Amino acid sequence: ENFHRNKGIEIYLEEQAIQQQEEIERAENEDYEIEEGKSLDLIYRGNDKNNFSNRISDDQLVPLVKVLEPHAVNIQHIDLRYNRLSDSGAGVLAELLKPAVHLITLSLQSNMIEEDGATAIADALSGHESMLYLNLNGNKIRTKGANKIVELLFSCPAIEELDLGNNDIDHDGVIAITTALNRGRFALRILNLENPSLNSVMQETAIHFAKMLNNNQNLQKLSLRKFRLRCDGIYTIMNHLMENSALKVLDLSCNEISAEGAEYIARYLRSKFCNLESLIMGVNKIGDIGASNLAKAVAFNKSLIHVDLTSNSINDEGLSRLAEALFHNQKLLSFKLFGNNFDQQSLNLFHRLFETPRDNEWYPDFTTYFVDNHVEMAYLENHVVYDIEI
Repeated sequence: ENFHRNKGIEIYLEEQAIQQQEEIERAENEDYEIEEGKSLDLIYRGNDKNNFSNRISDDQLVPLVKVLEPHAVNIQHIDLRYNRLSDSGAGVLAELLKPAVHLITLSLQSNMIEEDGATAIADALSGHESMLYLNLNGNKIRTKGANKIVELLFSCPAIEELDLGNNDIDHDGVIAITTALNRGRFALRILNLENPSLNSVMQETAIHFAKMLNNNQNLQKLSLRKFRLRCDGIYTIMNHLMENSALKVLDLSCNEISAEGAEYIARYLRSKFCNLESLIMGVNKIGDIGASNLAKAVAFNKSLIHVDLTSNSINDEGLSRLAEALFHNQKLLSFKLFGNNFDQQSLNLFHRLFETPRDNEWYPDFTTYFVDNHVEMAYLENHVVYDIEI
């Protein structure tokens, strides 16, 4: 009896394997489309309040993959961010990814995946022409893993958004990515490489980003947060950005940009070549002089929709110059200045700015009000309807 039962199980598994292979072969045919109502999404976010205490581990992923594997060809979206997947779990997931040839998005943000796991994932995704989005932020794939993702870009040229931030990628890994984007023709529009592991205070990576921006006319959003960029690096990037008409959002938050760097950015904003719509520079150290230089550029800039200068050691004088500039700009909608040192001169100007009629509504990150003939301010959560962030 046990013999016949085991034989039946073997026959069933063999039939399932044959069926799965047939579906993969059909999927590779250009005319194949997922039937309506049969597409699958695997969504289990560990940071969801309902899942916070029940995050998926490597062992728990095994039965999940076994159940879904026969239907992998119908999977379009996988989101397993903030779970407890290591290289072992990434290897298990790769078994599901390889036949999932219609996969569109994959998010494994904030797991525990390292170089081997990134290699397994990249190999499994190779040739998946439907892939548009890959998020590995907050893992530890390092430079070896980053190099595998660069190879993946060549086999999946349709990828539009790539997030490799907070992955301990060193100088060589950053250069590999920028070199690929400089030479290859990709559909990539959004790139986040924030917080790499750079041991040098020199600005070599800035040179490679500058060259890439000079040639790449597809990239629309770029995050260089926590890149230890200083004024000479900013000078190089801004000079080459003059040749770029595609970039719309640039995030330079949490760097080491001072007044001199702000002057280089202002020079770009004043130029006729500027097409930037969102400039994010929170947590730098531009001070009053840098703010005054930027104010002169913002007053007459025709492309910016959003500017973020939060926590930049700007005092009342610099904030006043920014307020005066905003009276002249009819294009800008959103600005963030909280975390600087406001006083009565600047607060009075901003209060008057908010009360002055204009065609478009302001979206600041603070509001002003009178108390005993003094203007006070309070933080305000505001979101403009335009796509201004990464």
